[in-house]
Amino acid sequence: MVSEKRGGKKAIESISLTGPATLSTKRGIRIGSSEQEVRKAYRAFWNHEDSKSRRNFVAGSVFGGMIFYFQDGKVRKLFLGAAAE
Repeated sequence: MVSEKRGGKKAIESISLTGPATLSTKRGIRIGSSEQEVRKAYRAFWNHEDSKSRRNFVAGSVFGGMIFYFQDGKVRKLFLGAAAE
């Protein structure tokens, strides 16, 4: 949570999701989904430049988007927000 000033109105800056979480994205991707499922679901938003095959998949931008982190071909962590400033 962040705010412009101490005690001010709060907003969510980012969300990280790891196992054993069972939440999923609007497109049905969750912890344990395959890299292939992520590529299919988010192909239109794929940031080729910042994604690393078999390591992560960036949908949108590292300045505000989703990053799926893989281990053994499966999503092990999902990050939503700005990973860079």
